Amino acid sequence: MLRNAANLLTKWNIRNNRKPLIVWGARQVGKTYLVKDIFAEEYYPDAYIYIDFKIEDEIRDFCDHTANAEIYFLI
Repeated sequence: MLRNAANLLTKWNIRNNRKPLIVWGARQVGKTYLVKDIFAEEYYPDAYIYIDFKIEDEIRDFCDHTANAEIYFLI
């Protein structure tokens, strides 16, 4: 399973017209491990930011009060 997910990320990464990456799934299945510890460390070792909203109270509070996709990103 891990190999399949890593292959999907690699294919996403080489596309010139790639869109933002969103990874979702059940709790505790390895999403963070896959994206951060495997993919980002291999392809972007010095060029990624990891934000944990459980730890970063200021960022979580900021997003709670300012990030509203319906207002800012009408498509």
